[in-house]
Amino acid sequence: MPEQRVQPVRTIPTSPVFTGAVIDAWPVVFPGAETPSKQAIGILFAHYMLETGGLHCYGWNIGNVKYVAGQGYDYHCLRGVWEGESLANAQRLIASGEAVWDPNESHHKQCAPKVSVVYQPPHPATRFTTFPNLSESMDNHIALLAKRRYASAWQHVLSGNVTAFAQALKARGYFTSSAKAYASGMLGHYNRYMASSDYELLLNRDVTKPVYEFSGGIIHPYPDFTPMVYDSDDVIAASTPVVPWWRRLFT
Repeated sequence: MPEQRVQPVRTIPTSPVFTGAVIDAWPVVFPGAETPSKQAIGILFAHYMLETGGLHCYGWNIGNVKYVAGQGYDYHCLRGVWEGESLANAQRLIASGEAVWDPNESHHKQCAPKVSVVYQPPHPATRFTTFPNLSESMDNHIALLAKRRYASAWQHVLSGNVTAFAQALKARGYFTSSAKAYASGMLGHYNRYMASSDYELLLNRDVTKPVYEFSGGIIHPYPDFTPMVYDSDDVIAASTPVVPWWRRLFT
């Protein structure tokens, strides 16, 4: 089927579900490998949290990767996407009407000495890959970091080095802000993950008890979890997951 633009669907994996998805994807990307370490999952989760804020993950795109034509996936467009550009290029983009000046001073500080501009759909800068489910997204994301364009960063995933990971991603053009700002944004999420018991609970789970239920595009950690209220323009995912990867973890 031809790739096409689809509606942005908000899909939010919780920390335990994210952990389970990494554990599930690991032997797919690395056949015969042992279970990933807590620090490796901590880096991946901190990266996901920085990129999405934990609330703005759409189309199971846990790394906020931009759409590239020809890879077999649809794409969705997000409003108000900011990117760092050189001053000369920013002036050209603004003059042509492709972008507008970003009024958010913190964005300018994060990408200095570049300046920040904001794009709106359907500009290519607002196009992000849409994955059919979390399982496929995680397989793709780990392979992207470990074996493809950003493979130089993978050693720092395994060692749990937030600063070096950010620097390696920056060197390969993953983001336009400064590496220092990116690492700073990741560090708090990484420390909170490492202090949590999510990893240990997943490895030592009681499979006799129900762990998750699905509601919309969100995978809730507990059956009595109250669904979040979304903006009116959000599209909520179908109630049934496309691939029940979690059954292999908890049954």
